[in-house]
Amino acid sequence: MITTLYSPSILSCGHKCVLTSGCASFNYGKETENQTIRNICQLNSETRNTKPLSLRVKSEYSYVDSTKVMQNLI
Repeated sequence: MITTLYSPSILSCGHKCVLTSGCASFNYGKETENQTIRNICQLNSETRNTKPLSLRVKSEYSYVDSTKVMQNLI
């Protein structure tokens, strides 16, 4: 993982990934901390194809490959 950030939306998280050098995928989800819900954006340097054994499925998170984000922008 490159970094974990707070992000208001999955679109904003994807934008941060596209702008971050080395970002290949991202996870976006919600976590509760001290009764506060936070939108979490995790930027990754690997994808589920390049490192399949590292992928851990969490129902509260969405996984997005950044190549898919770039294809949708074109």
